Amino acid sequence: MIRFCLFLFSTVLLFVIACETLPEEPKVPYNPYDPANPNYIRPRIILLSGPAEADTITTDTVTFLWKGNLDSMLFRHRFDNGFWSAFDTTTSVHLTNLSEGKHIFFVQGQYIKGESGPVYTFYFYTDLP
Repeated sequence: MIRFCLFLFSTVLLFVIACETLPEEPKVPYNPYDPANPNYIRPRIILLSGPAEADTITTDTVTFLWKGNLDSMLFRHRFDNGFWSAFDTTTSVHLTNLSEGKHIFFVQGQYIKGESGPVYTFYFYTDLP
């Protein structure tokens, strides 16, 4: 009986010591869109339609169409020296009555939780006939 008690006591003691000395695994969030993840992927914009960089268009209208790297994102945009739009789900803008010269279109993406990505800038020119 004494041997059994010693065996049981030593087994429990060994288990307790082993549990206390095991290093705890660091918890890395699986979601790559979580800013706490070391492999975080920032919000990005993909331009689907619009003038190419430094392109010259010959009309006074232009349409920009874009998407984000996630389906559930918000966007805001700005044209030339105008004001930023509010963040919403809009993924296109049609601009009219453009004057001749250089123009700048800006668009920015944001994850639903509020993390904003970089501002994407697109330059183009109008040369009206």
